[in-house]
Amino acid sequence: MPRTPPTPVPDAPNDDPHRETKRQGDLRVIKDLFSVFPRPVVEWVLDEAAYDRIHVDHIDCLDSAERKFQSLLFHLYDSTLRRLLEEFFAQWDKAWDVGRMSHDDPLHRGVATLSLSETDPSGWDEHDKYCKHVGHARRSMAEFTKHVHEHFPEFDLAESDAEASKKYWEFVEDIERRVQELSGESKSDGDIKEPDSMDRTMSEDATREYLLKVEKLKEMLVSRATGGEPDQQLYVVLRRELVSIAPIRDALPDFVRKCGTIREFWNFIKPMFETDKYRQRTEYLQQEFLPILQALEGRRPLPDLSKTSADTAANDSKPRPDVVLVTVNEHETRAVIDGFKTVTGREPVVVSLDGRVYHDLGEINGTRVFHAISEMGSAGAGGMQQTVDKAIRSLEPGAVIAIGIAFGVDENDQSIGDVLLSKQLRLYELQRIGKGEIVLRGSLPDASTRLVNHFKAFAQAKWKGAKTNFGLMLTGEKLVDDVDYRAQLLAFEVEAIGGEMEGAGLYVSGTEHKVDWIVVKAICDFADGKKAENKDERQILAATSAVQFLIEALEYATLKRKH
Repeated sequence: MPRTPPTPVPDAPNDDPHRETKRQGDLRVIKDLFSVFPRPVVEWVLDEAAYDRIHVDHIDCLDSAERKFQSLLFHLYDSTLRRLLEEFFAQWDKAWDVGRMSHDDPLHRGVATLSLSETDPSGWDEHDKYCKHVGHARRSMAEFTKHVHEHFPEFDLAESDAEASKKYWEFVEDIERRVQELSGESKSDGDIKEPDSMDRTMSEDATREYLLKVEKLKEMLVSRATGGEPDQQLYVVLRRELVSIAPIRDALPDFVRKCGTIREFWNFIKPMFETDKYRQRTEYLQQEFLPILQALEGRRPLPDLSKTSADTAANDSKPRPDVVLVTVNEHETRAVIDGFKTVTGREPVVVSLDGRVYHDLGEINGTRVFHAISEMGSAGAGGMQQTVDKAIRSLEPGAVIAIGIAFGVDENDQSIGDVLLSKQLRLYELQRIGKGEIVLRGSLPDASTRLVNHFKAFAQAKWKGAKTNFGLMLTGEKLVDDVDYRAQLLAFEVEAIGGEMEGAGLYVSGTEHKVDWIVVKAICDFADGKKAENKDERQILAATSAVQFLIEALEYATLKRKH
């Protein structure tokens, strides 16, 4: 059923003496936000997107507005309007995140169109999600527009739209002008050469032009990788021009060919290094751009890197590991990388696939293991559900394991470092709230029987480390650090052995793709308000305990993929 727009209700009671002051404050905030919110452009982009035409050069048209909205200084007393704006920005971002999986711009003309095969049902499922997000974004914009009209009638939205759109298109023109200036395209009459010398001079000019553009592109990526905020629109236009020329495109680093926006590049580079990040990222980018820059500077033939990128150099075919481990925070990641390095005797190999970075950790007892990094929580861009979904699509693993840290529920019977393994999950965010009672809804998904059996056999027969506990684990989006809330959760599930934040996303994507999954995490705190005490020390101990258990379990018996 179509969602009925909420009936606008003033957030402050009529007898609030500060009601008008709050309203005038909201009006100033709205004017400021809509000054960089080109609504006509947004409507055009969404209308085109509904017909499977994604104007990739313009999906960043709301970056300035979204930064204002997400700023800590942004405040609206009108909670209804804030909620409507939150819904809109969330659907706007999700539409493009999902749309990139089903749309492509092979000719680099700035418009991505549908590129799915009739024999790929999973791709069409992603397209359905994309269509829903686009539709939700259009409805959300209609709802907050109506709300503004009704509650702030003195605000001239039409005038604001015209001004914001004018500023946006002037910005686009400025970007194009800067690209032309970077190219040195304008020439005076005195620059015209004789026919017999013209070809050589034009060749030199073209080489210098592309050298300047590639250097500029590198500078922008180094800036973003080291905390800067380069011009996103300039990157889109500059990259599109470079990748439209086959020899240049094939000589560019693989991540430039794959990352159409600064945001996509940031998702690529963000998890790559754990220590001294800015220096290592800068050195990495300089090394990756070195072949094309040296060729352009020396006017030598351009290298063809399209067949030797990181994701195809090591293997002629897609890697298919037996297990993918997924971590969230730096202590978990460090424990995985250091633990496997100790056993295998080698550094992990960085593998870039489909815009994501993975670590090939090597083999233990014939089990090939890869590693991926997720954002905290299950939902949202980069969260566990999306991370596992992309990992399964790209790597086709036999199993996915969320490994790291969790909270315990019984200080008397559990200790920091005890290893918890999920036989079942309880998704505590799914609730029915009635008068005087809260009831959890949904089933209790079971972890893979194969993985539970493997780890339980090892724990009972061989493991001499920290205590292990197999059972039901709580999972939700909240970072629990309150003993009363913990008690409330335990009242729902008295058999719970602990809790964490990413299991739901692991379960959803694992089940959808029919891939085995399990949560293996060790206790770092007891969700009792003391999470900050010796936080790093306890998280390192817990992460190391969980990883050591997993490594020894792989040494005990191989965990090869099912055939």
